[in-house]
Amino acid sequence: MTQTDTQTITNIERGGGMSTKINDGGPAFPMAFSNQGMTLRDWFAGQALGAQVADAAAFNDRSRARKSDIRITDEDVANACWSYADAMMKAREKEGATRPRA
Repeated sequence: MTQTDTQTITNIERGGGMSTKINDGGPAFPMAFSNQGMTLRDWFAGQALGAQVADAAAFNDRSRARKSDIRITDEDVANACWSYADAMMKAREKEGATRPRA
């Protein structure tokens, strides 16, 4: 993905339909000489990942113990992480946060 303030999110990430433009926050760790690396949105999603994986594992363990077929899938976890990241981006916009400069 290129490092721009907005990126087109693919149908896979959004579950189908038309792709949409979202604010990715630009580089998470900007450097004066480089425009590569993860975006702030990527970083936010990564921060949510550990807790989401742990919660899903605990839920799935309890579900197996109750002999239930309900499971949280890896795709569910990924979608939740992107959802949290999008909420963080929206909160930043609401608070008037600006993109960090190198």
